[in-house]
Amino acid sequence: MQYSVSNQQETAIRYVLVMKKFVLITIILVALFSFTACSPGYVIRGAWEEVKILSRREKIDDIIKDKKLSDTERSKLELVMAAREFAVRKGLNVGKSYSQYAPIDSSALVWVLTAAPKFKMEPMLWWFPIVGSVPYKGFFSKEDALELKNELEAQEYDVFVRSSSAFSTLGWFNDPVLSTMVKGDEVSLVDTVLHEILHRTLWIPGSVEFNESLANFVGGQLAKEFFVERVDEARVSLASFRQKEEFEFSVFILALSEELETLYASNDPDMARKKIEIVERARTVWNSRLKNEQSNYSLDKFPLSNASILGLRAYLRGLKGFDGLYVKCNQDFSQFIKYLKALKRSSTDELFLQIEPSTRLPSP
Repeated sequence: MQYSVSNQQETAIRYVLVMKKFVLITIILVALFSFTACSPGYVIRGAWEEVKILSRREKIDDIIKDKKLSDTERSKLELVMAAREFAVRKGLNVGKSYSQYAPIDSSALVWVLTAAPKFKMEPMLWWFPIVGSVPYKGFFSKEDALELKNELEAQEYDVFVRSSSAFSTLGWFNDPVLSTMVKGDEVSLVDTVLHEILHRTLWIPGSVEFNESLANFVGGQLAKEFFVERVDEARVSLASFRQKEEFEFSVFILALSEELETLYASNDPDMARKKIEIVERARTVWNSRLKNEQSNYSLDKFPLSNASILGLRAYLRGLKGFDGLYVKCNQDFSQFIKYLKALKRSSTDELFLQIEPSTRLPSP
Protein backbone atom coordinates (compact mmCIF):
# COMPACT_ATOMS: atom_id res chain seq x y z
CA MET A 1 0.00 0.00 0.00
CA GLN A 2 1.33 3.45 -0.93
CA TYR A 3 0.71 6.56 1.08
CA SER A 4 0.69 10.08 -0.31
CA VAL A 5 1.82 13.09 1.72
CA SER A 6 -0.25 16.26 1.49
CA ASN A 7 1.33 19.72 1.31
CA GLN A 8 0.15 20.37 4.87
CA GLN A 9 1.78 17.15 6.10
CA GLU A 10 5.00 17.90 4.24
CA THR A 11 5.09 21.38 5.81
CA ALA A 12 4.48 19.91 9.25
CA ILE A 13 7.25 17.34 8.79
CA ARG A 14 9.66 20.02 7.62
CA TYR A 15 8.74 22.17 10.63
CA VAL A 16 9.38 19.30 13.06
CA LEU A 17 12.77 18.61 11.46
CA VAL A 18 13.69 22.29 11.66
CA MET A 19 12.76 22.47 15.33
CA LYS A 20 14.73 19.30 16.10
CA LYS A 21 17.81 20.84 14.46
CA PHE A 22 17.24 24.09 16.34
CA VAL A 23 16.99 22.36 19.72
CA LEU A 24 20.06 20.19 19.03
CA ILE A 25 22.24 23.05 17.80
CA THR A 26 21.08 25.32 20.63
CA ILE A 27 21.98 22.70 23.24
CA ILE A 28 25.41 22.24 21.65
CA LEU A 29 26.06 25.96 21.41
CA VAL A 30 24.82 26.78 24.91
CA ALA A 31 27.15 24.10 26.26
CA LEU A 32 30.06 25.42 24.23
CA PHE A 33 29.41 29.08 24.96
CA SER A 34 28.72 28.65 28.67
CA PHE A 35 32.30 29.70 29.39
CA THR A 36 32.18 32.86 27.29
CA ALA A 37 30.78 36.34 27.77
CA CYS A 38 28.11 35.71 25.12
CA SER A 39 24.55 36.06 26.33
CA PRO A 40 22.08 33.17 25.93
CA GLY A 41 20.11 35.38 23.54
CA TYR A 42 23.15 35.77 21.29
CA VAL A 43 23.70 32.00 21.26
CA ILE A 44 20.04 31.17 20.59
CA ARG A 45 19.82 33.73 17.78
CA GLY A 46 22.94 32.28 16.19
CA ALA A 47 21.58 28.74 16.47
CA TRP A 48 18.24 29.73 14.93
CA GLU A 49 19.86 31.54 11.99
CA GLU A 50 22.17 28.59 11.32
CA VAL A 51 19.21 26.20 11.41
CA LYS A 52 17.31 28.37 8.92
CA ILE A 53 20.29 28.28 6.56
CA LEU A 54 20.74 24.52 6.89
CA SER A 55 17.02 23.88 6.43
CA ARG A 56 16.90 25.80 3.15
CA ARG A 57 19.68 23.83 1.50
CA GLU A 58 19.05 22.18 -1.84
CA LYS A 59 21.53 20.21 -3.92
CA ILE A 60 23.11 22.38 -6.59
CA ASP A 61 22.96 19.47 -9.05
CA ASP A 62 19.16 19.53 -8.71
CA ILE A 63 18.86 23.32 -8.82
CA ILE A 64 20.89 23.56 -12.04
CA LYS A 65 18.22 21.51 -13.79
CA ASP A 66 15.58 24.12 -12.92
CA LYS A 67 14.49 25.88 -16.14
CA LYS A 68 13.55 28.99 -14.15
CA LEU A 69 17.20 29.78 -13.46
CA SER A 70 18.75 32.53 -15.53
CA ASP A 71 21.83 31.68 -17.60
CA THR A 72 23.95 33.78 -15.21
CA GLU A 73 22.65 31.99 -12.11
CA ARG A 74 23.16 28.56 -13.66
CA SER A 75 26.65 29.51 -14.84
CA LYS A 76 27.71 30.67 -11.37
CA LEU A 77 26.42 27.54 -9.64
CA GLU A 78 28.19 25.37 -12.21
CA LEU A 79 31.32 27.41 -11.51
CA VAL A 80 31.03 26.62 -7.80
CA MET A 81 30.83 22.89 -8.53
CA ALA A 82 33.90 23.17 -10.76
CA ALA A 83 35.73 25.10 -8.03
CA ARG A 84 34.89 22.32 -5.52
CA GLU A 85 36.38 19.70 -7.85
CA PHE A 86 39.46 21.89 -8.31
CA ALA A 87 39.82 22.22 -4.51
CA VAL A 88 39.62 18.43 -4.11
CA ARG A 89 42.43 17.99 -6.66
CA LYS A 90 44.50 20.54 -4.76
CA GLY A 91 44.15 18.51 -1.58
CA LEU A 92 41.75 20.74 0.35
CA ASN A 93 39.26 19.22 2.78
CA VAL A 94 36.11 19.94 0.81
CA GLY A 95 33.75 17.38 2.33
CA LYS A 96 30.21 18.14 1.19
CA SER A 97 30.55 21.90 1.61
CA TYR A 98 29.28 24.11 -1.21
CA SER A 99 27.50 21.24 -2.96
CA GLN A 100 24.21 22.82 -1.87
CA TYR A 101 22.57 26.21 -2.23
CA ALA A 102 20.53 28.20 0.31
CA PRO A 103 18.76 31.53 -0.24
CA ILE A 104 18.76 34.07 2.58
CA ASP A 105 16.43 36.99 3.14
CA SER A 106 18.90 39.88 3.35
CA SER A 107 21.64 41.50 1.29
CA ALA A 108 24.32 40.41 3.77
CA LEU A 109 24.77 37.17 5.71
CA VAL A 110 26.33 38.65 8.84
CA TRP A 111 27.52 41.97 10.20
CA VAL A 112 31.02 41.88 11.66
CA LEU A 113 32.11 44.28 14.41
CA THR A 114 35.70 45.12 15.31
CA ALA A 115 36.73 47.50 18.09
CA ALA A 116 39.92 48.98 19.55
CA PRO A 117 40.93 51.75 21.97
CA LYS A 118 41.28 55.10 20.23
CA PHE A 119 45.00 55.32 20.98
CA LYS A 120 46.12 51.70 20.94
CA MET A 121 46.50 49.29 18.04
CA GLU A 122 45.09 46.43 20.10
CA PRO A 123 41.83 44.78 19.00
CA MET A 124 39.11 43.93 21.46
CA LEU A 125 38.96 40.15 21.66
CA TRP A 126 36.06 37.73 22.07
CA TRP A 127 36.72 34.12 23.07
CA PHE A 128 34.77 31.27 21.49
CA PRO A 129 35.16 27.49 21.80
CA ILE A 130 37.11 25.76 19.01
CA VAL A 131 38.21 28.97 17.25
CA GLY A 132 39.79 30.57 20.33
CA SER A 133 40.16 34.35 20.76
CA VAL A 134 39.00 36.38 17.77
CA PRO A 135 39.25 40.14 17.09
CA TYR A 136 35.68 40.45 15.81
CA LYS A 137 32.12 39.52 16.67
CA GLY A 138 29.49 38.55 14.12
CA PHE A 139 25.77 39.38 14.19
CA PHE A 140 22.94 38.18 11.97
CA SER A 141 21.16 41.47 12.69
CA LYS A 142 22.65 44.81 11.67
CA GLU A 143 20.64 46.47 14.43
CA ASP A 144 22.30 44.24 17.06
CA ALA A 145 25.74 45.08 15.68
CA LEU A 146 24.97 48.81 15.72
CA GLU A 147 23.65 48.55 19.27
CA LEU A 148 26.99 47.18 20.47
CA LYS A 149 28.79 49.73 18.30
CA ASN A 150 27.00 52.57 20.10
CA GLU A 151 27.77 51.05 23.51
CA LEU A 152 31.48 50.72 22.74
CA GLU A 153 31.75 54.18 21.19
CA ALA A 154 30.25 55.59 24.38
CA GLN A 155 33.21 53.93 26.14
CA GLU A 156 35.65 55.77 23.84
CA TYR A 157 36.44 52.87 21.49
CA ASP A 158 37.01 53.05 17.75
CA VAL A 159 34.39 50.71 16.26
CA PHE A 160 33.90 49.43 12.73
CA VAL A 161 30.98 47.38 11.37
CA ARG A 162 31.09 45.71 7.96
CA SER A 163 28.93 43.20 6.11
CA SER A 164 30.03 39.74 5.03
CA SER A 165 28.50 37.42 2.44
CA ALA A 166 29.88 34.15 3.87
CA PHE A 167 31.45 32.42 6.82
CA SER A 168 32.80 28.95 7.56
CA THR A 169 31.60 26.60 10.29
CA LEU A 170 35.06 24.92 10.05
CA GLY A 171 33.56 21.61 8.97
CA TRP A 172 31.01 21.30 11.77
CA PHE A 173 28.24 21.63 9.16
CA ASN A 174 28.17 21.32 5.37
CA ASP A 175 28.20 24.99 4.47
CA PRO A 176 26.04 25.83 1.45
CA VAL A 177 26.54 28.43 -1.25
CA LEU A 178 24.42 31.39 -0.18
CA SER A 179 22.48 33.84 -2.32
CA THR A 180 24.73 36.61 -0.96
CA MET A 181 27.79 34.86 -2.40
CA VAL A 182 26.58 34.73 -6.00
CA LYS A 183 25.79 38.44 -6.28
CA GLY A 184 29.37 39.39 -7.09
CA ASP A 185 31.51 38.54 -10.10
CA GLU A 186 32.85 35.10 -10.90
CA VAL A 187 36.38 35.76 -9.62
CA SER A 188 35.06 36.90 -6.23
CA LEU A 189 32.75 33.87 -6.05
CA VAL A 190 35.52 31.32 -6.69
CA ASP A 191 37.90 33.21 -4.39
CA THR A 192 35.31 33.13 -1.57
CA VAL A 193 34.53 29.42 -1.98
CA LEU A 194 38.23 28.48 -1.91
CA HIS A 195 38.88 30.84 1.01
CA GLU A 196 36.16 29.24 3.12
CA ILE A 197 37.15 25.68 2.16
CA LEU A 198 40.69 26.46 3.33
CA HIS A 199 39.25 27.15 6.79
CA ARG A 200 37.85 23.58 6.81
CA THR A 201 41.32 22.31 5.95
CA LEU A 202 43.41 24.26 8.46
CA TRP A 203 42.43 26.42 11.42
CA ILE A 204 44.81 27.24 14.28
CA PRO A 205 42.79 28.26 17.36
CA GLY A 206 43.59 31.72 18.70
CA SER A 207 45.55 32.86 15.60
CA VAL A 208 42.91 34.66 13.56
CA GLU A 209 45.31 36.95 11.68
CA PHE A 210 47.29 33.92 10.54
CA ASN A 211 44.19 31.90 9.60
CA GLU A 212 42.43 34.70 7.74
CA SER A 213 45.53 35.98 5.94
CA LEU A 214 46.38 32.43 4.87
CA ALA A 215 42.84 31.87 3.58
CA ASN A 216 42.99 35.21 1.81
CA PHE A 217 46.22 34.25 0.05
CA VAL A 218 44.93 30.79 -0.84
CA GLY A 219 41.60 32.10 -2.15
CA GLY A 220 43.28 34.64 -4.44
CA GLN A 221 46.09 32.34 -5.60
CA LEU A 222 43.92 29.31 -6.32
CA ALA A 223 41.21 31.41 -7.99
CA LYS A 224 43.87 32.62 -10.42
CA GLU A 225 45.09 29.04 -11.02
CA PHE A 226 41.50 27.86 -11.44
CA PHE A 227 40.85 30.30 -14.28
CA VAL A 228 44.27 29.58 -15.82
CA GLU A 229 43.26 25.93 -16.00
CA ARG A 230 39.99 26.95 -17.68
CA VAL A 231 41.91 29.14 -20.15
CA ASP A 232 39.72 32.12 -19.18
CA GLU A 233 42.10 34.98 -19.97
CA ALA A 234 39.75 37.79 -18.90
CA ARG A 235 39.23 36.34 -15.44
CA VAL A 236 42.88 35.35 -15.08
CA SER A 237 43.71 39.00 -15.74
CA LEU A 238 41.20 40.23 -13.15
CA ALA A 239 42.34 37.67 -10.54
CA SER A 240 45.98 38.64 -11.15
CA PHE A 241 45.21 42.35 -10.83
CA ARG A 242 43.35 41.84 -7.57
CA GLN A 243 46.09 39.68 -6.10
CA LYS A 244 48.77 42.23 -7.04
CA GLU A 245 46.69 45.08 -5.58
CA GLU A 246 46.04 43.10 -2.41
CA PHE A 247 49.75 42.52 -1.91
CA GLU A 248 50.40 46.25 -2.34
CA PHE A 249 47.54 47.21 -0.04
CA SER A 250 48.79 44.82 2.63
CA VAL A 251 52.15 46.64 2.67
CA PHE A 252 50.34 49.97 2.85
CA ILE A 253 47.97 49.01 5.70
CA LEU A 254 50.75 47.40 7.76
CA ALA A 255 52.92 50.51 7.36
CA LEU A 256 50.00 52.70 8.44
CA SER A 257 49.40 50.45 11.45
CA GLU A 258 53.07 50.72 12.49
CA GLU A 259 53.10 54.51 12.05
CA LEU A 260 50.09 54.83 14.33
CA GLU A 261 51.63 52.45 16.87
CA THR A 262 54.73 54.66 16.97
CA LEU A 263 52.58 57.74 17.55
CA TYR A 264 50.63 56.09 20.39
CA ALA A 265 53.86 54.98 22.09
CA SER A 266 55.17 58.56 22.05
CA ASN A 267 52.55 59.92 24.48
CA ASP A 268 52.45 63.07 22.37
CA PRO A 269 50.02 65.58 23.94
CA ASP A 270 48.80 66.44 20.43
CA MET A 271 48.12 62.79 19.62
CA ALA A 272 44.47 63.15 18.53
CA ARG A 273 45.24 65.76 15.87
CA LYS A 274 48.30 63.89 14.60
CA LYS A 275 46.31 60.67 14.34
CA ILE A 276 43.84 62.40 12.01
CA GLU A 277 46.71 63.87 9.95
CA ILE A 278 48.40 60.48 9.54
CA VAL A 279 45.16 58.75 8.54
CA GLU A 280 44.08 61.40 6.03
CA ARG A 281 47.54 61.61 4.47
CA ALA A 282 47.57 57.84 4.08
CA ARG A 283 44.11 57.92 2.48
CA THR A 284 45.26 60.51 -0.08
CA VAL A 285 48.47 58.61 -0.89
CA TRP A 286 46.67 55.30 -1.43
CA ASN A 287 43.78 56.65 -3.47
CA SER A 288 46.25 58.46 -5.76
CA ARG A 289 47.56 55.02 -6.77
CA LEU A 290 44.20 53.66 -7.86
CA LYS A 291 43.82 53.46 -11.60
CA ASN A 292 41.42 50.55 -12.05
CA GLU A 293 37.66 50.73 -11.52
CA GLN A 294 37.67 47.07 -10.44
CA SER A 295 39.72 47.87 -7.34
CA ASN A 296 38.55 46.27 -4.11
CA TYR A 297 40.38 48.82 -1.96
CA SER A 298 39.18 52.34 -2.64
CA LEU A 299 39.35 54.42 0.56
CA ASP A 300 37.14 57.30 -0.64
CA LYS A 301 34.25 56.43 1.66
CA PHE A 302 35.99 53.96 3.96
CA PRO A 303 36.34 55.07 7.61
CA LEU A 304 39.98 54.61 8.61
CA SER A 305 40.26 54.06 12.35
CA ASN A 306 42.15 51.74 14.66
CA ALA A 307 39.23 49.30 14.45
CA SER A 308 38.98 49.23 10.66
CA ILE A 309 42.78 49.12 10.18
CA LEU A 310 43.03 46.15 12.55
CA GLY A 311 40.07 44.53 10.78
CA LEU A 312 41.89 44.85 7.45
CA ARG A 313 45.20 43.73 8.92
CA ALA A 314 43.59 40.49 10.08
CA TYR A 315 43.18 39.50 6.41
CA LEU A 316 46.31 41.04 4.90
CA ARG A 317 49.25 40.25 7.16
CA GLY A 318 52.06 38.10 5.76
CA LEU A 319 50.67 37.68 2.24
CA LYS A 320 54.12 37.93 0.66
CA GLY A 321 55.40 35.45 3.23
CA PHE A 322 52.76 32.92 2.17
CA ASP A 323 53.58 33.62 -1.47
CA GLY A 324 57.29 33.08 -0.80
CA LEU A 325 56.59 29.78 0.95
CA TYR A 326 54.37 28.67 -1.93
CA VAL A 327 57.20 29.38 -4.39
CA LYS A 328 59.64 27.43 -2.19
CA CYS A 329 57.19 24.55 -2.35
CA ASN A 330 57.41 24.73 -6.16
CA GLN A 331 53.77 25.87 -6.16
CA ASP A 332 52.83 22.36 -5.10
CA PHE A 333 49.74 23.07 -3.00
CA SER A 334 49.72 19.74 -1.17
CA GLN A 335 53.32 20.33 -0.06
CA PHE A 336 52.44 23.92 0.91
CA ILE A 337 49.59 22.74 3.16
CA LYS A 338 51.75 19.94 4.59
CA TYR A 339 54.37 22.43 5.77
CA LEU A 340 51.76 24.80 7.16
CA LYS A 341 50.18 22.02 9.17
CA ALA A 342 53.60 21.15 10.57
CA LEU A 343 54.35 24.67 11.84
CA LYS A 344 55.05 25.01 15.53
CA ARG A 345 51.74 25.98 17.13
CA SER A 346 52.82 29.10 18.97
CA SER A 347 51.84 32.77 19.12
CA THR A 348 50.51 34.48 16.00
CA ASP A 349 53.71 36.57 15.68
CA GLU A 350 55.89 33.46 15.84
CA LEU A 351 53.69 31.71 13.28
CA PHE A 352 54.22 34.56 10.84
CA LEU A 353 57.98 34.50 11.47
CA GLN A 354 58.00 30.89 10.32
CA ILE A 355 56.63 31.73 6.87
CA GLU A 356 58.57 34.93 6.09
CA PRO A 357 60.57 34.72 2.83
CA SER A 358 63.89 34.98 4.68
CA THR A 359 63.00 32.08 6.96
CA ARG A 360 64.19 28.60 6.03
CA LEU A 361 61.48 26.16 5.05
CA PRO A 362 60.16 24.55 8.26
CA SER A 363 60.71 20.83 8.68
CA PRO A 364 57.58 18.67 8.86
